[in-house]
Parts: sequence; C-alpha cells; structure tokens
Amino acid sequence: MKRRASPPISAFFQRKQTRRISVESLSSESDRDGSTSSTVQLTDTDDSAHRMTDPVPQPLHPTSVIDRRAPSRRSAREDVMGILQYRELDGGVAMRPEVCSVQRSRRRRKQLLVRWALTHFQRLPVSLRLGPHWERQAGNLSSETFYVSCLEFDSQGVLLVAGASNGVIALYDFDDAFHRTLNVALELQIHTIFTPFEVKSIRWNSFNEDEIACSFTNRNEIHVFNLDKFPSEPYKVLKSSNHPSSGYNDLLFLPAYGMTRRPTVACIIAGDVDGAIRMWDPRVPLRPVWSFHTGSPVTPINSLLLSENKQFLICGNEAGVLMTYDIQHKIVPAFGSKPIPQRKAAVNVMEAIKPYLSPALIDAVLLTSRCGSSGIMALHLMPNSKTQVLCQMRNDWVIVIDYLLGSVIKLHTFLRGVTPRDILKGDAPPSVLSAALRNDDQGNFQPRTLRNSWLSCHRCKGAFLFDKSIMCTGIHDTTSLNMIDLHHLRRNKSDANGDAAAKIGANTEVPIAERLDRFRIPMSSVITAVAAHPNQHSVICGGENMTLQIMSVVGN
Repeated sequence: MKRRASPPISAFFQRKQTRRISVESLSSESDRDGSTSSTVQLTDTDDSAHRMTDPVPQPLHPTSVIDRRAPSRRSAREDVMGILQYRELDGGVAMRPEVCSVQRSRRRRKQLLVRWALTHFQRLPVSLRLGPHWERQAGNLSSETFYVSCLEFDSQGVLLVAGASNGVIALYDFDDAFHRTLNVALELQIHTIFTPFEVKSIRWNSFNEDEIACSFTNRNEIHVFNLDKFPSEPYKVLKSSNHPSSGYNDLLFLPAYGMTRRPTVACIIAGDVDGAIRMWDPRVPLRPVWSFHTGSPVTPINSLLLSENKQFLICGNEAGVLMTYDIQHKIVPAFGSKPIPQRKAAVNVMEAIKPYLSPALIDAVLLTSRCGSSGIMALHLMPNSKTQVLCQMRNDWVIVIDYLLGSVIKLHTFLRGVTPRDILKGDAPPSVLSAALRNDDQGNFQPRTLRNSWLSCHRCKGAFLFDKSIMCTGIHDTTSLNMIDLHHLRRNKSDANGDAAAKIGANTEVPIAERLDRFRIPMSSVITAVAAHPNQHSVICGGENMTLQIMSVVGN
C-alpha cells in the first residue's frame, strides 16, 4: 500500500502578510453632505506586489470615499490605536512633548519603586563564613580582630572571592552555598589561601576568569593565582626591582592590545603608596612596561579606574586630587628614555565643590583638609555617561565629577554631630542637599573602645544596585548599610520652584548640582566591604571575622 507523502512543516505556519494602515483624515460622502452617520474604509498603502492574493470581501455597508485634501484632525481622534499609528507614521514629531513627559513620569515611577524596594531590603537567613578550623588558623595570623577588606564577584556571579585584613583569601561558590542551605548536613566547601600580608585589593581577570590578582598594603608584590589548580601559592609574582614599593592600594586589568594576539592576555596596572603607577606584562613579571610618579609631595594612590573606551586611566590619591592619564597616547619625558602616559587633567575635588557648599560645610572641608581626611578612597564609572566618575571620599562624602572638565555634577555631604539647621544657614543653592546626621542616629555609632587602628584607616568601597541607580556602602564607625540614591527626586513643587529660581535667578554665578539622598539600613555589625551580585538585586556585606551577610529584597 502506497503511503501518502506528509505535508512539510512549513505548510502549518503560512506567513500572513500584514497591511500597513495609513492614518489620515477620512471622511465619507455623507460627511461632506453634513451627515453624521457614515462608514469609513481604511485603504492599504502597501505596494501591489505585497498585497494578499485572496479576494477581499465587499463591505455590506455603502463604501466611503477618502478625502485626501481634508486637513489633519488628529486632535479629534480619541482612539488610542489611531494615536499610536499616527505617531509611528509621522515619526513622533507631534508627540515628542507628550513622550518626554511620559518618560519623565516613568523614570520617577521607577525611582519610587526602587525606594520602595529599599524599605524591604533585609538580611536573608543565609550567611557565608569560615569553618571552625579555618577560623582558628586565621585567628593565629593576627592577634586583633580581623575584618573583610575586599569582596569581588566574577562576571557570572558564581564565584565570590574575599580578602581579609589578616591575609586570608577565601573563595566561595555562591550558587553552591544557596544549594547547601537546603541540606544542612552537607559541609560547605571553600578554598582558602593564607598570606602573611594585609590584602588590600582583589581583581578578576576578565580575559581569563581562572586568574585573580591580589595587592597588599605592606608588600612590594602583586600575587597572581591560578584558581584552576586550587593553589596555595601564587604562580606569578609581579614586582619592581629598580624602584621598590612599600605596597599597592589598588590594581586593575588592561587588555594588551598591540602587545599580543591572544585575547586572554591582559596587563596589570597598580598604584602604590609612594605615589607611583606601574604597568606589567605578566610574561615579564620583574620589569614593568612603564612606571611614573604622579608628582610631589609623595601621596598614596588609593584608587584606579579605566574609562569606558579604555583610553584614559583615572586615579585618585590621598590628597583628594583626581588625575586623568591618556594611556594610548604616550610621551617621552625630558629626562627619560621610555614613553609614559600623558596627563590630561588634574582637579582637587574638595576645592571644586566649595562653590556648592554653605559656610558650615566649607569649615568642615577646611577641618578635614587639615586632618588629612580629604582623600579619594574609591572611584566608579557613572552609568549613561562617558566622562563622569563617582568619587568616594575619606570623610564619607560622595561626589560625581567630570574627570576631563572638572565640573561637579552631583554631591552628597555627610557631617557628624551637626544638625541640618546649622548646615543650611548659609546661602547654599537649593539644589544642593546637605544630608547631616540627625540626633537619633547617634545610637548606631561604634564606641571608641570597640574600634581599632585598621577600622579607622579603612574605607568601604561601594557597589551599584538596581541598574546602577543606587550605590550601597558601609561606614567605618557605624553599624549600618548606607544607600545613596544617584537620581535627584524632587519631593514637592517648592523644590522644583527653588531649582528653577536658582537657575534663572539673580545669583547665576553659583553652579547647580543635583542633590543625592541617603537611606540607612541597620545592621548588626560594622560593614567593611560590599559586593553586588551582577545578576540579582542582592548585596554581600562583609564584616568581622570574615562573616558575609546577604541582603536582598524581602516581601511581596
């Protein structure tokens, strides 16, 4: 018996050709005659070759005639589909003011939703910590209490590496940690590396995620570990033999374009406590490719950052100076033989924000400068901007500045023991928020007996949350997690009127900067390091004795 051939699978999914409907002012013959009861018929504007071959059924009602000479009466049309079609065909020219207002209201609703999520930010019943035997060995390395100094996720959010003030480097499987919480009988397996130096910074190699690089505060070395072999010792040690360093505060990976054809090779740039910046090719670990000093007097380099296009190297030092170097276009100094990056800009951040401050805040700036508390501790690239960076200062201020022009975009000030009434006595612009500490917040401060020298020098590097609209960080002398809202959200009409008056008023010499609000989440201990999960709205908070707490949104 002959079997019939089965139809192809494409026969069940015939492509349906759609018609493009033109939205114009349509009127029928009865319209021109003054009749109100008429039926309109939309015409197909597609080419005849793209029309459907099936015969179109004739309408039951009398056909209408399209009056193409009639003026557009879009304002009379109240159907939503007609408005959308008209906007699509006309390119949205007539709808742009409405679209802008819709986008502004949408951004405001999104930011209000983010602030609602912050009110439901709580600690999950899951924590990561060293095992009892690992904790005993870690305690033997240092006589005083040790803390988490840095946290870093890999690009996938699977592996988490933590460094401690006593030299412990712990590697966690973040997904496996959540899996094992369902079965408490299983022991959480982690890999631990012991070093006799204070871990300052850890970075993942984005071109080879089996590698991490670690810098130390009091060691003229940068250790590179190959995690594929569960090492206990580094397989590469980078150092400078000609000009030894006292230690490196920060480092980063740079793709080695032009030096190698292998995409997995990356150079390492580090800034030391003597004010020098060096770059190594890992294949030549004992001789830096280039090295230069940022100037005199000698000031430690606290933070390094690459621009979005990898052309500029932005660095911040302990004196509060933000410097920008072009690492793609080098120059040879007058008494040098090797080309070094060219300096493009340098700005003192504390001096740049003085026009934005009231007299009380200016006095605070002078006091912090005398005490040496004006240093830049961390740098972050601002989202949706190519030349703006966020600076975390040693006095816990947050400043957004253009690293090429030196203009201040946003700022958040933080003063202890000063009421907002004292701060706002001056003629500060209404768009600047001086968020001081209230009297009811004094209970969250750590007493002096519980502080140590490491906490007084260390500052927590922040992390971005909720599509980089929130920056979370910890403060060295408070038991709370601080959330900085990076978007200006006006509370009422008076604020909007004040901003407009500041822009068009008589005092036009004072620049305008957006204000940043701060929210605080109480914690059980001091937060010394944070890391945001790249794929979830969760934050890992590190504190005393390498204990890691997980914070996330809890609630419906």
